[in-house]
Amino acid sequence: MNKYLTKNHIEEAILALKRAKETSIDEEIQFLEKLKDTFPDGLIESVIASQYEMCRILNIGFAESFGNQPSFYFGLGLAGECGELAQNILRCERRGVSKSELKAQIENELDDVVVYSVLLALSHEIDLNRIVEQKCKIIIERAKNGYYDRMK
Repeated sequence: MNKYLTKNHIEEAILALKRAKETSIDEEIQFLEKLKDTFPDGLIESVIASQYEMCRILNIGFAESFGNQPSFYFGLGLAGECGELAQNILRCERRGVSKSELKAQIENELDDVVVYSVLLALSHEIDLNRIVEQKCKIIIERAKNGYYDRMK
């Protein structure tokens, strides 16, 4: 089974749902139509694919999987995972572990941070490509204006 969901998959799902002509799925169609253009191929696609698989297993709709309070659930989940990541880095620094052990500890939590970040953005229909691209432009402008000179 393909582990990655593409925009084409979503478009095909939308067409299939429209053909089904079930009024109970109108909200799901609308949600998917808005969602399909808000993510790139790759990392975000993987998170979405796993969310869809979870929905299939639980027999719930994609929009329904975000629950009634996605900001609360995904926001606090993200905060918790960031805390665990920070704690792992601190422990490694205190113990003076090797770079490979530090990398392993970062990998152990960073995936959770990314997944919660993606799901928080998706639950609010935030275009991650757009906001990350904007942030990168800000960083470049700051560098041009000497903001990071103190890092030399």
